Amino acid sequence: MLAGATAATLGFGMRVPWGPLGITLLAWAVFNAYTARRLRSKHPAITPWGLRIQIATDLVLVTVVLTLTGGATNPFVSIYLVPIAISAAILPRADTWIFAALAVGAYGLLIAVFQVGGHGAHADVAQTFHLHVIGMWIHFILAAGLVAGFVAGMSATVRRRERELAEARERALRDEQLVALGALAASTAHEMGSPLGTMALLLEDLEQECPGDAPRRTIQAMYRQIGRCREALGHLSTAAGGVRMDGGGRQRADHFLLSVLDRWRGLHPEARVRVRRHGDGDPPMVLAERTLAQAIASLLDNALRFGGPEIDVTLSWDAGQVILEIHDEGPGLAGFRETAPDEPTHPGRLQGLGIGLFLARAVIERLGGRLDLRDRPEGGLTSRVELPVT
Repeated sequence: MLAGATAATLGFGMRVPWGPLGITLLAWAVFNAYTARRLRSKHPAITPWGLRIQIATDLVLVTVVLTLTGGATNPFVSIYLVPIAISAAILPRADTWIFAALAVGAYGLLIAVFQVGGHGAHADVAQTFHLHVIGMWIHFILAAGLVAGFVAGMSATVRRRERELAEARERALRDEQLVALGALAASTAHEMGSPLGTMALLLEDLEQECPGDAPRRTIQAMYRQIGRCREALGHLSTAAGGVRMDGGGRQRADHFLLSVLDRWRGLHPEARVRVRRHGDGDPPMVLAERTLAQAIASLLDNALRFGGPEIDVTLSWDAGQVILEIHDEGPGLAGFRETAPDEPTHPGRLQGLGIGLFLARAVIERLGGRLDLRDRPEGGLTSRVELPVT
């Protein structure tokens, strides 16, 4: 702008109001220097609103400079396209269209203020030039629309691709963690198998040496508990591969849920679970996989641990999905401290829910479902599981 005004004065002898123009350009330079300093700082605090203020200020100062240097007849009037292009590249599309409308309005204001007049023989020339300026304005409207639409569309596509890449990296990291957990589970199952087998043999010998019914009943109870531990380790070793779907087939959603609840109640007799079912028609079929049953049991464990023995379970369905909601009476999301984004407690980022929630989410998403945690309006936490119908 300064170079153009200087060339117009020295090269073409045009009169330029250097006083107001110099003050405007100095204010513009100071404002841009302040913005550049913030960008070079160690902790730049550039927010979307800061960017909006920067672009709006540029539009205002461009309009002032053009008003002082010929208005719509200034050959540099197309500089209005620069703020529009910057907005399209870094701000949402709605903001871009707003700035494009402001630039078009400012351009039109310059045309209205700087009417080219003429008298006598020069009237036709003045009218023709005025039509030329109007044509330039219409051309600017088309150019602004193209820049706003095309660049904003490209920027939205790039941002969406970056978001998809970030989600893919997160899934890859989670899969690596699951593989490591599977290897650890297989190793742990192998290491604990031998001691449990030794304990079972010792109990058999002890049962033969101890007379009386009372000691025998105690030993038999201990033997049954060891058997349950060995069975659980067997399941753990079988499922250590993680990515393999095993232990189930297609089963009605209500039957699958009741079977999971029956096994879980056997381990937690103190829990009081109320079940409600509703949906269109008969319950649909879901993939009754063992790891899915373990995931639901883990959510029930969390509800019992943080919410107490009163648990409400709601099963609903439609033609496309099955929704399982587990309601507890605990403190809800506010009862847990938020952790760092990279810790394996997503969703919810809740400390205390631990690796069980992380694995439950991984299993549900592997089956094409979704896990969501949310606060209940009446208090407590709702664990919502959405599963596709098979």
